Amino acid sequence: MGARKLDPHKAAQLLVDADITTDAVAAKRHGVCQATIGRWRRRLDSDPVLYELYVQKKRWADRAWLAKAPPMIEDALEYMRRCTEAEPTPEMLRAIAGALKLVSEAIASREMIDARVRQTGPAVGQPRKRTGQVVPIERRTTDAG
Repeated sequence: MGARKLDPHKAAQLLVDADITTDAVAAKRHGVCQATIGRWRRRLDSDPVLYELYVQKKRWADRAWLAKAPPMIEDALEYMRRCTEAEPTPEMLRAIAGALKLVSEAIASREMIDARVRQTGPAVGQPRKRTGQVVPIERRTTDAG
């Protein structure tokens, strides 16, 4: 079986999906092997078109996630309010509070990272100004992520 021709749009989306999930999940979803993801990830260093598409798609994915977070928090708070009216079990309240805490911490972490990047330098996958190198992307190869 011959190698597929690189479609930079599909490759960039696959790399973003791999960053959000795992290499294994993204490979299965896109019908490629994990080694292909590694090759395309390494190609970010030398392919400016792929790199720019990756950065753009990563930003879109981040914005999409951040746009979903506030309504999720509001829904969790509303659910907690309704549960208190319906005599919830302590386990129910702990589970809801735990989920709310995780989402809130994720938003706070993202905002802190964004603020630090603006002050100190590039985010993951963005070129370093002095060297022109790409900051390595964290690789997760198992579904345990």
